[in-house]
Amino acid sequence: MFYLALSSDALLIHSGELVNVFLDDHPYPFKVNPQFKAWVPVTQVPNCWLLVDGVNKPKLWFYLPVDYWHNVEPLPTSFWTEEVDVIALPKADGIGSQLPAARGNIGYIGPVPERALGLEIAADKINPKGVIDYLHYYRSYKTDYELACMREAQKSAINGHRAAHEAFLSGMSEFDINQAYLTATGHRDTDVPYSNIVAINEHASVLHYTKLDHRAPAEARSFLLDAGAEYNGYAADLTRTWAAHGDSDFAQLIKDG
Repeated sequence: MFYLALSSDALLIHSGELVNVFLDDHPYPFKVNPQFKAWVPVTQVPNCWLLVDGVNKPKLWFYLPVDYWHNVEPLPTSFWTEEVDVIALPKADGIGSQLPAARGNIGYIGPVPERALGLEIAADKINPKGVIDYLHYYRSYKTDYELACMREAQKSAINGHRAAHEAFLSGMSEFDINQAYLTATGHRDTDVPYSNIVAINEHASVLHYTKLDHRAPAEARSFLLDAGAEYNGYAADLTRTWAAHGDSDFAQLIKDG
């Protein structure tokens, strides 16, 4: 297991932290550490920690501040919480008092190395390459649970693609098509696994076109949609191309492809 690659007693996996916009008081959208959400389907909560030692039940410190300024997620109670000890963490910087005193042989996996150093975790135990490589390799093998989550994400994305296609045929702009997609999938722009590519006509020639024109073109000839969805941290990634007119050469090209 990864403990052999790490030569450590345990892994401390960090969900991540909010990062404020420069010279402002609000944060960028939060994106959870992918190695954290691979263990528990907690995708929207920063300042969470998971301790895994391969012997005891994993411990999840779930960030639960007393805060009336922001929405606070309740402690999770779901199909997976019986497999994990869930502990409320009222302060973002309170994890230090919860961990074992001897941390020299604990590895850290997460996006904030300075936080690990502040917890007296050795520098060579912070995101060690051998462990990262091991985890990346074995994430390519999906469990039945992971496959089920990916199928649910695909179902949601299919609903979005159908809604977006209908919006395109009705003459909507790229911006409005994207809104139709998000409504059909139940996502916000910050919830989708990557920025949607909603490209009408020549905009499809730009590999990562994410501008979203607010005005529909005078003549719509083609529509490319590269947009996904997420379920319990697992993503769908679908790309489709449609012709505006079924009897056009482009429509035949798509059919032949």
